[in-house]
Amino acid sequence: MVPKLENAYKQAFGAEPLNMGCFMNHSYRDDPPHPHVHWQIFPRYKQPYELKGLLFEDDRYGNFYDDDARRPVESDVVEEIARRLQAHMA
Repeated sequence: MVPKLENAYKQAFGAEPLNMGCFMNHSYRDDPPHPHVHWQIFPRYKQPYELKGLLFEDDRYGNFYDDDARRPVESDVVEEIARRLQAHMA
């Protein structure tokens, strides 16, 4: 799955590299725990990328990503991101 995701982000958005993590810690805060797989994906962009009128810039490219960074976007942007990724997941 990881190579497919890396390829999809690269083909759809020019993202390279792709930082990923798989975490389950929060699911063990409950007793009994309710474990599930939780992926965090941080695509990195050497060049700015425009999508639906929004400019996505990676001002920390080449360095560790900002774990506290947030970029809320409208649902139509999320849907477009998903559509473009799905087109490259074959």
